[in-house]
Amino acid sequence: MNSQLIQTVLDDGIRAAIVAVAGYVVAFMHKHFTANQIVQGVAIAKEAVAFAEQVGKTMGLNGAAKYDKALTYAEGLATKVGVKLNSKQWQGLIESAVLDLKKELGTLTTPTKPVA
Repeated sequence: MNSQLIQTVLDDGIRAAIVAVAGYVVAFMHKHFTANQIVQGVAIAKEAVAFAEQVGKTMGLNGAAKYDKALTYAEGLATKVGVKLNSKQWQGLIESAVLDLKKELGTLTTPTKPVA
């Protein structure tokens, strides 16, 4: 019973951390960029993540390789529409888009073993 309680607390803690990080990214973006840049950046990041997921499946990529594909794709699209963000900003948007995609697909995972 204790391990179930610990697992529940860990699951809730991880979910809270994810929400906090996503909230921080959005707050940071609102503070430093125009609304149009934010909307375009979020849309570009979501498209880039979807692209990287699709390419990753066909090419057998995962992890860092998919992130690199998403970043390259996002920066290319951003250049075309005049959105100028640095790599740290893209990293935050891409990570947020990955979390959103995982939530949509129901593949957001939490640790299954309690921490000893």
